[in-house]
Amino acid sequence: DYAVVLGVDYSYEVLASNIHGSSKKSNIAIGYLTEDAMLAPTDFVATDGTLVNQVRLNWKKNTEGSEPTKFYVYRNNVLMDTLAGTATYSIVDVSDYPGLVYTFKLVAENASGVQSAAVYDTGWARPGSTTPVASIGVYVDRIDLTWTRVAGSGMYYFVYRSLDLVGTDKILIATTSGDAFQDKNLSADTQYVYSIVAGRGNNQDYLGYSGGSAVGSTRHVEAESRDFNVDTLVTVPAGVVEVTACIIGGGGGGAVCENLSLTTAAGGGYAGIISNTVIAVVPGMILRLIVGRGGVGAPSYSGYGSAGTATSIRRGDNYNAILASAAGGAGGKNSHSGVSSPGYNGNDSSRTTCYGVAKDGNGTSAGRSNTWGGQAGFGDGGGGALEFGHTTPGYGAGGGGGASVSGSKGATGGNGLIKLSWGS
Repeated sequence: DYAVVLGVDYSYEVLASNIHGSSKKSNIAIGYLTEDAMLAPTDFVATDGTLVNQVRLNWKKNTEGSEPTKFYVYRNNVLMDTLAGTATYSIVDVSDYPGLVYTFKLVAENASGVQSAAVYDTGWARPGSTTPVASIGVYVDRIDLTWTRVAGSGMYYFVYRSLDLVGTDKILIATTSGDAFQDKNLSADTQYVYSIVAGRGNNQDYLGYSGGSAVGSTRHVEAESRDFNVDTLVTVPAGVVEVTACIIGGGGGGAVCENLSLTTAAGGGYAGIISNTVIAVVPGMILRLIVGRGGVGAPSYSGYGSAGTATSIRRGDNYNAILASAAGGAGGKNSHSGVSSPGYNGNDSSRTTCYGVAKDGNGTSAGRSNTWGGQAGFGDGGGGALEFGHTTPGYGAGGGGGASVSGSKGATGGNGLIKLSWGS
């Protein structure tokens, strides 16, 4: 019984009890506190995360009973310190396991060697702090971080990232037991702010203080442009999050007319549709490029030129997911069959595209027949001709019409093209 004071007699009785009832009370026993009694200290408190690698224990001596000559301090029942009876605090080193909650015990002892009852409290210390070092402008999509380890075994490090020094948007991006981390898949030409906080295991409840911030950055993506005239797969480079795609479908083939007719005219093919668009991508994404083919020229004066096929950009992991496309150009027609629209009439006019400036193909006339040039695409339209060997059209342009004796053919349209650009 520790709730006693000096100079007072206390009487005690004992009885036994079970499920069937209780016994009679025992005889009365009288007890009292002697002047040699050692009473437990009061107001015993251990700090919770106030100090780094240390826990401070505070207490007061009991003014009742005998005067203490020693205090014994225990951490998880292991003796850590022996202090004089005048002490009112102890600072216990816990740098071997900071961030761990300990049970502390304090026992007082008087000159006669009589010890008090123990008093208890729990407490913990924060781990030390560390400041990261971040790479600056080394990679387009990654920042490398390093830091020094703090004292204590079993320590983990919580990596936080924000976009400004205030840290209002700070988020936890990693937890690691190491002293380095690579922050990947970042935007190019962007600044990031990092802080590192040490903790016990994977527990965020007992963390250390941040030792400061490190500012890192990614470099900008170098400007690059590539042309593709055949089907292929393209991997989006590191740091690239959008691609500008200038694409055109295959040009249409030219028609053929009979040069003995007074009324026939061979139309040139139309250029493929031109599309200029921005595609949102992620680094490492696979783009499947499908380049349209030029339409075949008419096989004889009784036929039309074939349409060009479409050009498209699709996701590499999903053939049907079209990100951008441009249809092929229509084939040329002739008036021999009574068609009112014989095809494109090349007139050498300029056409500005996302690839540059191109010109329509020139038509030619001789005798009683006309041939029309193809429409300009990325490149110049094919020129019309009365015999074989029409001018070859540029990418995406329409083929020229032809006029000759039976057996002549119209010019094939130009194949499509894809131009991809990124960076700055």
